[in-house]
Amino acid sequence: MTSQALVLTQALGAVLGYIGSEVAEVTTFERLLWPERFYNDASLPTILKQSLFMTMGGPLHSAALKTLDVFRTHGLYRGPGRGNLLGTAFYSDLKAQHTSRITASSPGHGTDDQVRNGFWVEVLRQLDKQVFTKGRVPSRSDIEKERVESFRAIQAVHHLQLRLVSRQEKPKSRTVILREDKISWKTLLGVVISETVTVIVTIIAAILTTWWVALFMVIPLVLKLSSLLFHTRREGLRTASESTKKDQSIICEIRKITQGFFLIEGPVSAVEQFFRHYGHPLRSSKGDRRREVLCISVTYAFVLYYPAGLVLSIWMDDTMQYLWLAYQLYAVLAMHILRLLDWQGSGRTEYCAAKHLSRDREVWLRSSSGDMIAATVRTDFVPKYSEGERLVQERFAEHANRGS
Repeated sequence: MTSQALVLTQALGAVLGYIGSEVAEVTTFERLLWPERFYNDASLPTILKQSLFMTMGGPLHSAALKTLDVFRTHGLYRGPGRGNLLGTAFYSDLKAQHTSRITASSPGHGTDDQVRNGFWVEVLRQLDKQVFTKGRVPSRSDIEKERVESFRAIQAVHHLQLRLVSRQEKPKSRTVILREDKISWKTLLGVVISETVTVIVTIIAAILTTWWVALFMVIPLVLKLSSLLFHTRREGLRTASESTKKDQSIICEIRKITQGFFLIEGPVSAVEQFFRHYGHPLRSSKGDRRREVLCISVTYAFVLYYPAGLVLSIWMDDTMQYLWLAYQLYAVLAMHILRLLDWQGSGRTEYCAAKHLSRDREVWLRSSSGDMIAATVRTDFVPKYSEGERLVQERFAEHANRGS
């Protein structure tokens, strides 16, 4: 390759690196560090999205550095058990709050607290997107037929109801059982499928007998498979016997959300654990700390991967340079599509649960110990925000009446 062509190739690679680093999201590394949650759906649409748009062979160095910066500011580098995992790629913070009421004896008393990772809150967020995109929302003409005085913006009121499932209860025909407490075949399939493009490029490089380039190209898949080996252990569902308030019912309104109204109702033992430590990485042994360190190391490897490829391209022949640039261009375009179409949640447990709830199915979340929590949802649409507030207060009043 001539020196002029080499300079042009390096310049294009640098531009792609800048553009790609701007569009890459930190969510990519949440997926890397929590594979059993983010690769938990094997439906055909999910497989297609993962195979076409979720490769990690592109310029992710900026997103990886931001992820590592959060680790540092949260104190994860200070030693075993040090620092706060909430708000990091290990355990994201939804930055929402909930107002809850427990008994009818104090109907005016509400407690405010943080949602934290909030599994069911994310389910409702995904549900709100899905019901609006699937045409279940009433049209403006439908609302006008009901003689509504004013119309501003259609709001959805999602009322999720949870219940504890006994181990003797059998699932019905419209019951879907989900679990995310271990690496399953869906997890392994999702990780491998998500690097389909990487595997294709690696095979092409190997056919062209450029073995060292092929080995370099396959590194993203190796790192993602390593994340399966190093994945952190997580806190699972609590049994009903662990709560002294298991017979009390609680209703919570989720606040500080951008769209719609979210209500979650059920036994205290079923609801409150999702606002506390469900899914939080365990840190009780030396092995847990080693897993944290190894996961951080995998994240740092993505800081180095793209710059290393840019440097190594100097020694690639013409064909390999074009192949490497084409792969990077594809990866950048895929990141743009993933971000613009909001497909980052494809494959995650909450997305799968929302999909089934939107089809009027009952979802059972199961742990390895056999404990299960069932969820159903009721969605109502209102033509303006004030109507949604009124409906939420009605649900609080109904809950208070049932408890009296």
